[in-house]
Amino acid sequence: MNNNSISKAFAVLRAFIDEQPQWGVNELARYLRLPPSTLHRILTILRDENLLTVDEQTKRYKIGTEMIRLSTNYKKNIDR
Repeated sequence: MNNNSISKAFAVLRAFIDEQPQWGVNELARYLRLPPSTLHRILTILRDENLLTVDEQTKRYKIGTEMIRLSTNYKKNIDR
């Protein structure tokens, strides 16, 4: 993984898409080999943009509505 913020954010999103649908902060930090504080900042930004959401009961992150919207629109455009 590259050491810049954008590369880290994409690595986070890939973890949700390629590995498992929900992650806790510490679990994902270990998987990505990032400090939990760094990961938490990235997760907060992705959550603020609705790319991720937090399950209030489990406190685990998962794909958000904006990520689903972007994926759906992309799929529609390539199917034309």
